[in-house]
Amino acid sequence: TLALADTASETARACGAANLLTMVDGRLHADSTDGRGLMIALKAQAPGLSVKGAPVVILGAGGAARAAAHALKVAGAEVHVLNRTRARAEALAADLGVLASGPDALAEAVLIVNALSVPAGIDIEALRDDAVLMDMTYKPLTTAFLAAGQARGLMTVDGLGMLVGQAGPSFRAIFGVEPPEEDVRGVCLKTLGETG
Repeated sequence: TLALADTASETARACGAANLLTMVDGRLHADSTDGRGLMIALKAQAPGLSVKGAPVVILGAGGAARAAAHALKVAGAEVHVLNRTRARAEALAADLGVLASGPDALAEAVLIVNALSVPAGIDIEALRDDAVLMDMTYKPLTTAFLAAGQARGLMTVDGLGMLVGQAGPSFRAIFGVEPPEEDVRGVCLKTLGETG
């Protein structure tokens, strides 16, 4: 998507990816709303969380992980990327000016974001008692990662919150007006056959 655009937002350039194309003065403009969606979801579902100056860990090194790393870095977090393939984590870290870390970074993180397409496979018991877990997956709404965190009493943020959070910025960019007042999350939950 980014390669097709004539211009790109700073966010899309930093992430190296885009999920929103709009026409601006006859030119194709690329943007990424993933990071904004992530931050909106965190604010809605973990309102007491402050990432400024705090260590956060992103699991994965793909496009969604890049967007999360960029958004959290902009928010002032100390961003650590943990990936099964260390070289991919190091490449992402070098591109975005964040840290490629090992599993030891999990113990101090105030937020762990699962941007993997496979189960996270981390030791939930080794996390801080006040850690927040976020999973970018929205089907199922409560993944095994989030369920394990909830069983331990940790605050969790689901991927649907991120998806819904992306809707507003996308609607504004495409239609040039504020989105209508609508319970988007409720509609999505009903469509997905989920509760919550």
